[in-house]
Amino acid sequence: MPTKPASLVAQAPRFVVGDTWQFVRTPTDGVDRKVTEFRTTLAEVNEREATTVTGYRMTHSLAALNQTQNNRQTRLFRPHGLSMQFPLAEGKVWSEEYEIFSTEGEQKSISRVKARARVLRRETATVPAGAYDALVVQHTMDIELTKGGRETATRTVWYSPEARAFVRTRYEKRKAKSGAVLEAWTMEIKSFSVAR
Repeated sequence: MPTKPASLVAQAPRFVVGDTWQFVRTPTDGVDRKVTEFRTTLAEVNEREATTVTGYRMTHSLAALNQTQNNRQTRLFRPHGLSMQFPLAEGKVWSEEYEIFSTEGEQKSISRVKARARVLRRETATVPAGAYDALVVQHTMDIELTKGGRETATRTVWYSPEARAFVRTRYEKRKAKSGAVLEAWTMEIKSFSVAR
């Protein structure tokens, strides 16, 4: 009788300056058809966070602290964005709340987010960089817009301890009332290198 593989338990990643990941992002909402590739390299790592060469900052639990575009900060997350509550194992659940601020012009609140997360399963994710043993984690979000209105979003990630990253991410955001899709995309890892 074949034996069932041992459960995968993922610990928090250990980042090093120079770690590099390259991703391919493909829109799936039917509106934007531009596939983009981008590379991210760690420029600074301390006991609380890691910062990329473009100024993007994240915690060691992979939670965004800010968002950057064209090498400048456009959003802040307080206390932080969606996190991975390490160690991860199948069945683990958690919830969190955070606020998103725009940094364009005068800093102002854009939305408040209530998120729930669950580690759904372990599976092999095959992406452009290869096949990876991964834990599938789904975040569901209720978003209250500061200007009024509500949105919902789902982010499903395939976290690989080997890549120390999400090897695949699927994201979809909808208007809460009508269910109309506002944004949808898939992102997959194309390559990565670990600094020594």
